Amino acid sequence: MVRATASAQEPIPCIDFVAEDLPYPFSLPHLDFYRRCQEALLRAERWLPLPRSHVERRALKQLAKVFAQFDELPRLAWVVPKLQSGWQAFSELRDILRLTDAELPRGDLRYLSTREFPELEMARLGEIEKTTKAYHQQLRKRVTDSHSPSRAEAVILRYLDRYAKQLFGYPATYDDDGNIVSVVERTNNVAEHFFGADKQKLRRRLGRANLGRDLEDQPAQAVLASNLLHNDYVGVLCGSLEHLPAAFAELGQETRGDVSPLQRSNRETSLLKRIGALIADEHPAQNNGIIDRQIRQPDAVVTEI
Repeated sequence: MVRATASAQEPIPCIDFVAEDLPYPFSLPHLDFYRRCQEALLRAERWLPLPRSHVERRALKQLAKVFAQFDELPRLAWVVPKLQSGWQAFSELRDILRLTDAELPRGDLRYLSTREFPELEMARLGEIEKTTKAYHQQLRKRVTDSHSPSRAEAVILRYLDRYAKQLFGYPATYDDDGNIVSVVERTNNVAEHFFGADKQKLRRRLGRANLGRDLEDQPAQAVLASNLLHNDYVGVLCGSLEHLPAAFAELGQETRGDVSPLQRSNRETSLLKRIGALIADEHPAQNNGIIDRQIRQPDAVVTEI
């Protein structure tokens, strides 16, 4: 098919066949693939000029035979309209709430332009609140007046009835002159982004897929180390990056007892100690070496930072 279309004189328009790397339900790659398959035969016939060669006619026939298999699947006729209806309702709600791809779990926070301007962000949140209230009333009227309302719209209406009052009312910090200094984020994506990146780094260091125990036992100092990427934190800590080695050297010379150790204790440490004590009472001579190894082994594990 590629060879056949390559001989066409008409330029081929650029089509993006790669779905965005977004999680469900923010992208539906299978539905997009089905739509492209429905348009592929028409586009191929438009690209190939007349008269067509035997190779081109055979390629179009083979392509039509492949796409005809979609019509033989009865489930597609039922699931495609359902997915399209749900996607339209979901996209409409995202537009009302002004949720961009930058606010997604794997979005780029750099594209949130109003985060650096608290007054503009507060005004934007006020406009979103007014638009959402109008959409809520419109959606209620749409679902009530319709004889067969969309299931997706009914679900959205139910959630808006339950949580609409909790979507807004973001607190802000003001200075002495009454100017807005900062506004609370309306999502927890900042914390989720940080947690996901920290989890990825820990997986690369340890080489394990299951990090539940490592995250539980990881000390707080490992998380605080990421603050060194921020200039304001470094300025408060030691003035500048040039003074950072000297600050760490001073910490190494000091002996502070209030700092938590970087060792992590195994969940079975206390149990192994009790079992070791019971065994030692019964056979003190034979089990001294075994008991020492059982007690020292979990305590010797050090979390990598």
